[in-house]
This record gives sequence, structure tokens and C-alpha cells, in this order.
Amino acid sequence: MTPDGRHFMGYGKRTQKEAASYLSDILGSDVTPLELIDPYYYHLDTAFSPLTDDIALYNPRSFTEVGRQTLSDSFTTLIETSEEDNRYMAPNLLRHNNNLVMAEGISDSLKQTLAGHGFTVHTVATSEFLKGGGSIKCLSLQIH
Repeated sequence: MTPDGRHFMGYGKRTQKEAASYLSDILGSDVTPLELIDPYYYHLDTAFSPLTDDIALYNPRSFTEVGRQTLSDSFTTLIETSEEDNRYMAPNLLRHNNNLVMAEGISDSLKQTLAGHGFTVHTVATSEFLKGGGSIKCLSLQIH
């Protein structure tokens, strides 16, 4: 979910596209389905993170051309992750205000790009958890 309340849903290996309409009925708002095509990044939060209403971080290789266009239409600024940063599941982060908690090992280039958008990056060692296919967001329980 974006800060302004828009909902996105990944589908592919573990979820069917048709679930979007079911979720939309439950939530009472639109849910935008995005097809995930990379077998390693099969959860949406490992490939995409909305940072503000207008800025998102994403792994473009995880999405179809249609999905990339949908994201481009949904955000003013899309920050693409590099192959190096994808190894650390850079989009799988926690955001609190302008603070981002991310996996140790992400590139200085990505840190600088995020800083240029007003974010402060804090890194945490997650090497053992990354082996299981998750990172920072997967280690958390968000309570709203």
C-alpha cells in the first residue's frame, strides 16, 4: 500500500490475478495487479516498494512490460535497482517517515540516489535471512 492508500498486488508463482477483484471487494478500493515473472522475486515486497505517493523503488526485471508501464503510470519517479542491489533485495525494506531500513550490502550508488530524494538509509546485516529468500520487510510485523 502506498502512503496515500493505493493498493498493489503481485501475482504469478503463488497468487492468481483474479485475487485482485476479491481483495478490492474486501478493501473497498481498487487493487492494481502486477505480474511477477522472476522466479526468485515471487513476492511483491521483494521487487517493489512505494516510498512516497510519487516515488517507488523497484526491480524492473521482476515485472512484465505491462507491469513496468503500470508502475510508470502510477509514480512520478521510479528508482530502478541494479543486479547488485537485487542480490540484497533492496525493495524489501522498511520505511518510517524519510528513514529507510535496508539490507547491508546495497550499493553506495543506490544509497546516494535515495539520499537525493530526501531519504536516510540505515543498513542491517541480513545475510542469513537473504539465504531464505527474504530481507528486512520479511523480518517485520507492521501494526497499523
